Amino acid sequence: MQQREANFATGRLCLALCICAALSACLPAGDDDSEGGTIDLGSDAVIHPPIDTGDSDNGTDQSRTVSFGGLTWAVRSATELSGPGPNYFSDSTEDAWVDSQGRLHLRVVQRGGNWWCTQVAAIGQVGYGTYVFYVSGNVHWMDQNIVLGFFTWDDNAYEVGHLNEIDIEITRWGNPVWRNLHYSVQPLYGPDTENERYDERSDSAIFVLFDPKSTHTFSWRPDGVNFASYAGYGNPTVLELNSWHFSAANPARRSHEASLSTPVGIPVPSATTAICINLWLTDKNKDGIGDPPSDSADQEVIIDSFEYTPM
Repeated sequence: MQQREANFATGRLCLALCICAALSACLPAGDDDSEGGTIDLGSDAVIHPPIDTGDSDNGTDQSRTVSFGGLTWAVRSATELSGPGPNYFSDSTEDAWVDSQGRLHLRVVQRGGNWWCTQVAAIGQVGYGTYVFYVSGNVHWMDQNIVLGFFTWDDNAYEVGHLNEIDIEITRWGNPVWRNLHYSVQPLYGPDTENERYDERSDSAIFVLFDPKSTHTFSWRPDGVNFASYAGYGNPTVLELNSWHFSAANPARRSHEASLSTPVGIPVPSATTAICINLWLTDKNKDGIGDPPSDSADQEVIIDSFEYTPM
């Protein structure tokens, strides 16, 4: 019996690797990215549209709260278009809530002629340490226009730390054949390279799940950020989906988005750094609003649990 189980697990692993290889082979040599340029999808560049922070608030200045993963989270409300996307954000109890099992539900829904997205931000300081997100469902097959994000954020550090933003994003950025798992340490765009992109600050991959559970984690330290994703629940599990290390040896970079921004290497947390989770719509067609799901259906993601272990 143990031998059969081992053979079965090995077979599943081999099948997963074969599928990932096949999907990678289907990637086009180049396509228009979200910033209007051409990206070589054979590289590990992440297509990540910058968050519009000029008139938006991705922080914790909200009214309704939920308790999840041992923390209190503010539910964002935005009745005017704002980043990321831009989109409208709902704080309705029908769109963002924690169920009786302690699981966080986030939805993207159509209501009143508009599509509404959701976001929560933990109240209270976070910083160096390990962040773990346990995600339920086959998120590798999410609609191509949906973005599930786990990220650090700091409105008050905008000009000096590019928002202290570290990202894990599950999305295809509007293209059904693009990679669906993205890690990044902001900024990704700025004036310090000829093509104004910092490819060394991001990594991407294709992942496929056979069971509707996955673990996504990053460890933030002064000397670097370690990212990893696993099939199943655990840190680690037997099947790693992807991993990446961003080292402090990489050059510090300036951002296009903050004219007074100083070069950023590894972000340094402050007293107002928050951890956020969001579900939103990317604007692939660049019409100034997030694109509806390609099947026009409401979307939902469930986060089973969250862990934060300070350094």
